[in-house]
Amino acid sequence: MPSKRNKLTSHMLTGVVLAAILLGALGCEKLRVRDRPNIVYLLLDTLRPDHLGCYGYERDTSPRIDRMAAEGILFTRFYSVCPWTDPTIVTLFTGLYPQAVLPPALRKVAIEQKLPMELETLAEILRGEGYRTAAIMDHPGLNRKRNFDQGFEEYVNLPKKLGWHEWVGTPPETVFEEFTAVVEKIEKGPFFLYVHLVYPHQPYTPKPPFEGMFGPGFRKLSRHEKQGVINCYDGEIRMTDDLVGKMYDLMLERGLLDSTCILITSDHGEGFWEHGLREHGNSLYNELLAVPLVIRPPKAMNIRPGTVRDLLSNIDLFPTVLEIAGIDTPPAIPGESLVPYLEGKGAPSDGRIIFSENPHSNIPHGLACQSEKQKLVYEAWKPIDDLAVFRKNVSAGWPLQLFFDLQKDPLEQHNLAGRIPGIQLDLGNALVEHKRRNDEHRKTIAPETAPLDPATRQQLKSLGYIQ
Repeated sequence: MPSKRNKLTSHMLTGVVLAAILLGALGCEKLRVRDRPNIVYLLLDTLRPDHLGCYGYERDTSPRIDRMAAEGILFTRFYSVCPWTDPTIVTLFTGLYPQAVLPPALRKVAIEQKLPMELETLAEILRGEGYRTAAIMDHPGLNRKRNFDQGFEEYVNLPKKLGWHEWVGTPPETVFEEFTAVVEKIEKGPFFLYVHLVYPHQPYTPKPPFEGMFGPGFRKLSRHEKQGVINCYDGEIRMTDDLVGKMYDLMLERGLLDSTCILITSDHGEGFWEHGLREHGNSLYNELLAVPLVIRPPKAMNIRPGTVRDLLSNIDLFPTVLEIAGIDTPPAIPGESLVPYLEGKGAPSDGRIIFSENPHSNIPHGLACQSEKQKLVYEAWKPIDDLAVFRKNVSAGWPLQLFFDLQKDPLEQHNLAGRIPGIQLDLGNALVEHKRRNDEHRKTIAPETAPLDPATRQQLKSLGYIQ
């Protein structure tokens, strides 16, 4: 198996011509390292876009994020490849769909799966091209033992560092101290800094003054106290927004904003009983798949603020970050760079279908795809070993299938499975082909596991990963 050092030296990629974007002049063969922008990638775990002001939420949960959205590009129809954390981060780091990397498994097994060392990660590519790379992880499962540190020069896993057994999220002030310390180490970049904030993940414990900001919370949930859950969730969003604002202010104070591209997104959403379910990882409905995306480009890109309403996926973020950095995307990466949207030239691929899956959860064989108008969900409870049978089941509209007309039924309340066979079969064929490609790629990768230590197990239990 190749070492990280070997991968960094043997897979270095050539830069592409982005001079018109970042240097304001044509004809350069390659961007010099010092001319490339810094990239700060903020992932806010479990954040629903419809609970942010910039997406129309009536509560004042996100004033700082809203300001950054007004300075950049807001993507309003942006979806995750998966409704829970670990597989989504695998995609963000490798540019591949979760099932193209890791075999489907129940969550209790999946939380011990390792990111394969043989895959070249986003951080490894950037580091090989001269970027300083750092990560601040406030999530116990995204740790070194599972190889999530691949390519990062600086890697801070806060739950591990602080050693809390009753951990439910690092205090924001501690996260900000680490952010400040890391920025001071790498600011002479260019640098790539990935920050994973665990809130607003359940159990929703906003700290003062955000506790109670949107109404009383709850202790023991009853059927009459659902609003209390949402109040606490919104309080954590406002707490997170305050921390993001402090990070923005620090970069402003240190003179980094003009040369830094900031991305704000999430790994998945959260359910609040829209389909009788709470939290995430338990379905493929869009309240779990819809995620925010705000990109605030560096000043040198000379981008006009705006809103993008095309159907897009976070499979697209891997090639987007590389193109912003002036680096070619490796072949066979399925996503499409969003940089044309930043330049005002973006146009969706004709008839594009985006895919989501739930491979490492309580329904590990679930698959879904959606187009501009329709969505198909295949909630298989057993392994899909025979693609011919899979295709036959899709065409028949069973078993456990959901089919929605998203234009007439955006909240996915009326299952039309089997009632529109032609259109359903088109999406079904796309889903079968998607699974075939992923399965073929996964067979080329040797799986690995990393048993959990007691402290990490307890921390994951506090987040609801282990019952």
